Amino acid sequence: MDNPDNILEANLFIRGAGSDIESSTSNAAIGFYQDNHYLPRNSGYSFPLFDVSHIEMLKGPQGSLYGKNVSGGVINIVTDKPVKQSVSEFSISRASFDELLIQGMANGAVSENSQARLSFFSRSNDGYSSNTYTQQNMDDVDQ
Repeated sequence: MDNPDNILEANLFIRGAGSDIESSTSNAAIGFYQDNHYLPRNSGYSFPLFDVSHIEMLKGPQGSLYGKNVSGGVINIVTDKPVKQSVSEFSISRASFDELLIQGMANGAVSENSQARLSFFSRSNDGYSSNTYTQQNMDDVDQ
């Protein structure tokens, strides 16, 4: 759900349960995790969905599994894990407003019993609006 106060921060709701409180001392009713690590602030939700294995959505109270502040449910984004095979992917794309998107992944064996995976992502653009008083772009993205 969009946040009317800040378009860069989403408010999460699952089956109508959630919170749009903007206080720094409050926590959302939906627990948001990446690889079972809690992301406490709404701005942490805006990362790209790249190199993702699957997304788990658990509805309803999940306090017994994930602790407090998850009365509405849990979203857990699980990234891909390293594998023994050597594999890599890389892509570059351009779009309007000088948008440049670069993403890639490299995976392989480090030793006989260990593997490593490196993922990277970069996104930038010149923005879609400008302040006519200051002559500056208002919503540049450098991520």
